[in-house]
Amino acid sequence: MQQGSGQTVNLSNCGILFACEEELPVGSEVEIAVAWPALLNHAVALNLWVSGEVARSSGRLHAVRIMNYEFCVRGQFGLPGRRFAPRLPMLRPAAGVSPRQLAIPR
Repeated sequence: MQQGSGQTVNLSNCGILFACEEELPVGSEVEIAVAWPALLNHAVALNLWVSGEVARSSGRLHAVRIMNYEFCVRGQFGLPGRRFAPRLPMLRPAAGVSPRQLAIPR
């Protein structure tokens, strides 16, 4: 498993564009931890954990298509190891149901 650090350039509900020194081939599965800038209830620091697939790479810039995400309390979960289980084939959600889940650990 390869680890590194980078800088978030752009974030949307379906993808992340970030810059890093590591080479990330298109199609690579990645997990990313983003230090969330806003505090929960003005007191609790959060990380946004994302798993996804590299959709495109150009030099230092990499675009990742988000497959799963969750917020967790910063410091509660460390970086080593995989956070998400390996991806299963995508199933179509029922009408009006989001395929993403938002969970805040208690």
